[in-house]
Amino acid sequence: MHLNHGTGPLRAPEESAADEPDLTGDAQLDAEIVPALGSRPAPVPARAILLTGATGFLGAYLLRDLLAHGPATVVCLVRAGSTKEARLRVEANLQRYGLGLTPEQEGRMECVPGDMAEPLLGLPPATYESLADRIEAVFHGAATVNFYQTYRQLRGANVGGAREMLRFAVRTRVKALHYVSTTGVFDSDAARGVVVRETDAPAHCRGSVMGYTQTKWVAEQLMLGARARGLPVSIYRPPFIMGDSRSGVVDEENLIVKMLIGSIQGGAWPAEPMEVEMVPVDALSRAIVYLAAGPVGTGRTFHLASPRPMRWADIGHAARAFGYPLELRTYAEWKHRLAEFARRKTNALRPLLRLFTKVPRHLGAPVPEVFTRPPRPVFDSTATQAELAPAGLVPPRMDHAMFATYLRFFMRQGWLPAPAEMQAAPAATLRSRAGSRPPMAAASRHA
Repeated sequence: MHLNHGTGPLRAPEESAADEPDLTGDAQLDAEIVPALGSRPAPVPARAILLTGATGFLGAYLLRDLLAHGPATVVCLVRAGSTKEARLRVEANLQRYGLGLTPEQEGRMECVPGDMAEPLLGLPPATYESLADRIEAVFHGAATVNFYQTYRQLRGANVGGAREMLRFAVRTRVKALHYVSTTGVFDSDAARGVVVRETDAPAHCRGSVMGYTQTKWVAEQLMLGARARGLPVSIYRPPFIMGDSRSGVVDEENLIVKMLIGSIQGGAWPAEPMEVEMVPVDALSRAIVYLAAGPVGTGRTFHLASPRPMRWADIGHAARAFGYPLELRTYAEWKHRLAEFARRKTNALRPLLRLFTKVPRHLGAPVPEVFTRPPRPVFDSTATQAELAPAGLVPPRMDHAMFATYLRFFMRQGWLPAPAEMQAAPAATLRSRAGSRPPMAAASRHA
């Protein structure tokens, strides 16, 4: 799976084959979304940038890096009732992840209250036109990520938002559009067992069983369509977005974080040999900003995973090496154990229990088992790494040392006790430390 974080209702997708929406129809780009003849080309690097998602995890890092590694003014489009509220939300999010700005950088950050999925981005017409004339590049990283909601429930934000960003990108002047997609666009029958290169496009979405990845497939089709019409669209496909490689800071609604904390609390981990591709959020953000700053990043697609992916079993071994008394089990044995330990009120996996156990009537198996059913696609990042290597920006390897960094952060947050404390207490009696709860609110975030 390629889900990163979120909170929301605890239900699995329930659309039957008869109820399937018209994804192919939604993927058709509106005729009027085309760069106007004679419009001013987007400069590289841009001097004025519109950023969506600045109140999210990756968005906070993108904001920090755009301000730290270039002279541009960054305008954050934020769902808020006023300019003041919008700025307070962005500043609080930066503080949440420990990302500070210099006074000079703060002076180049602007916040505009609006809504990416609304006509004119939810802005007054005069404000929209002024912004469209001023902005030279768009970084579109906002999305609603939800493990349970259907395509129809997510369509407005994820597909409608992409469409409105494309409208904005061709309004008044041509703007380079940098779109954060996901390797999940290949979670369909089209890519089973296939080596996927950066130049490959997902042929169709049949077999995809999650509304979120369906919306991302449609949005990427829209982006590719606009690129074919001459708009400089760059697409970045990350896999699981993990914590900061240096501080360990991670979004508390990250699926792997929930799985690891809940499994340590329960004493068992699914030690499967299947690989799981991940990338630290700081490396991902820095790579996107670097690629976007030069001509090479205009109108291309990039795969941004860490080299040599870990296996699920490796994550369990990393936790054991750190000192946690974790039993490594087959997936079937782990799921059996999960049904017991995830029912405890303090277990981090409690909100996700139904994700792993509920069988949607049209699938015949829980969603994670359908997603991980072999053969899986293999993502080739050779071309992307060749562009990043000269600058020393190839994402670091995910290994035991990286997960030790994350586990130390979990301990600092009070999400897990130290290994020695856990060894001394039965799993059934473990509780979170006072003042900090493990990440338990379950499945979507709109940033």
